[in-house]
Amino acid sequence: MNFTTILSMPNQREQSILKTLIYFNLLDTPTTAENLWQKLWHAPADFSQTDFHNALAELVKQNVIERDTTASPQSVPTYSSGGLRRLWPTEQDFYFLPGRSNLMQLQRQRQADLQKKYQIAQRAGGILKFVNGIKAIAVCNSLAWGNIKPDSDIDFFIIGQKNRLWLVRLCATAVLLSTDLWRHGKLVNNKICLSFFITEDYGSLEKLLLPEGDPHFCWWLSSFNFIYNNGGLQKFQADNEWLKKILPNLPDWRLSPVYQVMDSRASRVIKKINSLWFDNFLGTGLNNLAGRLQQKKMSLNLNSLAQADDTRVVINNQILKFHETDNRLERRETWLEKIKTVLE
Repeated sequence: MNFTTILSMPNQREQSILKTLIYFNLLDTPTTAENLWQKLWHAPADFSQTDFHNALAELVKQNVIERDTTASPQSVPTYSSGGLRRLWPTEQDFYFLPGRSNLMQLQRQRQADLQKKYQIAQRAGGILKFVNGIKAIAVCNSLAWGNIKPDSDIDFFIIGQKNRLWLVRLCATAVLLSTDLWRHGKLVNNKICLSFFITEDYGSLEKLLLPEGDPHFCWWLSSFNFIYNNGGLQKFQADNEWLKKILPNLPDWRLSPVYQVMDSRASRVIKKINSLWFDNFLGTGLNNLAGRLQQKKMSLNLNSLAQADDTRVVINNQILKFHETDNRLERRETWLEKIKTVLE
C-alpha cells in the first residue's frame, strides 16, 4: 500500500515512526509505543515524547498504522524500561502495519516459549558466573527480539577479560557442555549458542557496521538484554554511545529486572581461588594454547568466512564473531524497498 494516498507526504517525524515500524514488521514483531519510541530511527532532535504520542495517534486515526488494544501483560511480552507510563496509560497497546494483525497471535503463541527460554538463559548465566574472566553476558538475536520459534536456540553475547578471550571461551563451553546446555551438532533447541565474544578492551562495535548503513546491526545491538554484569557493562555502554546518534531515544543498557544473575558468595570465592592461576603467567600460557587449538579447529571449516574482507565472521584475540549466515545486507535492501513502497 502507498500511504501517501492516505497521508500527504509524511514529515520527518512520521517517517521516523514508519521506518522503524516497517523494520519491526519485517521481523514479524509488533511493538509497544514505548519500545517504538526508544528505537526510533534517526528521531528528530525536537521530537518530544508528547509529540510522538500525538503523531502515533494521528497515524492510527488515518489508518496508516494499526493498533491492537486487546493485549494484556499476561498475553504478550512487553518492552518496559520505565519513564513513559505517564504518557502512555495504554502502554500494553501494540502497533503494526495494516494487514499484519496476525503478529499479535504470533506473539501470544510465543509467550510460553519466551518465558521458558529466558529461564534457561538465566540458569546458564547462573552457571557461567563461576567462570573467571566473564565480565558480562547478554541475551541477543531471536530471543532478545522476541520472535523465537519453539525449536530456537538461545544466543549469548559475552564480554571477556582482556588477554583471556580464548580461555574464557574454552571454559564457558566446557561448563555448558558438562551441564548439557551447550549448542553443538544437532542439539539446538533450548541450547546456548556462544556465537559472539569480545574482550573488555575491544572498544566500539561501530567498526563492525556495514558500509552505507547497517540498520539491522543497530537495532540488533539495541535489543541486547544483559543478564549478568561483573564490571563489563559500564565500559561497554561508554564504548557504544555512538549508537545514540542513530537511535537517539535509546536508553542505557541495564540488567534485566526479571532474569538477572548476581554473583553469589560461592562464585566469588571460587573465582578468587582460580584467579591465582588465571591472572598470572600460567593463565596467559593457557590462553595462548587454547587460542592455537581453537583456531586450528576453526581453520578446518572450509565454509568459514573468516578470511573474507567483511565483518560477517571475525576471529582474533579481541573478538570472536561467528555469524556465517549473516543477512544484514539483504535485510537492509528489503527494508529500503519496503520504505519506497510505503512512503513514495
